[in-house]
Amino acid sequence: MSYTNGLPTGVVGTLVAVGDGPLRSELTASDKIRAVGRVPHDRVPVYMAAADVVALPSLVEPFGQALLEAMAMERPVLATSVGGPPEFVTEAAGALADPEDVASIRAGLERAMALGVPNPAGRRLAGDHDLSGQVARIEAVLQRVTAR
Repeated sequence: MSYTNGLPTGVVGTLVAVGDGPLRSELTASDKIRAVGRVPHDRVPVYMAAADVVALPSLVEPFGQALLEAMAMERPVLATSVGGPPEFVTEAAGALADPEDVASIRAGLERAMALGVPNPAGRRLAGDHDLSGQVARIEAVLQRVTAR
């Protein structure tokens, strides 16, 4: 397998797992999975840019900032169906999956892959949740509450 910038090139069907956790040793048991572990924050966009799908099927996901970042980079996403992601991950941007159901994750990956790269719909949807817009929404809520 060849690598460019530390990422696999010319390989179909390789999962690159970025991050760390208790199941990392299980991931490294497969030749189709490259578990790179923790990476510096400034390297995360390199991995996202190389991805055909950015998957984050977390068991708990209060918001999903990494998903929005991937969508802004026009990458389709696979997100958990719990917590915040169902509020912004639409069929045009990616897929939602039950994080405890392997078949659901597989089907979600297939739906997200079918969207292709680049995925401008994801970028448009991510724009609805940019920092300045989020701050304005929070400010409006706080103003309503304090006006009572």
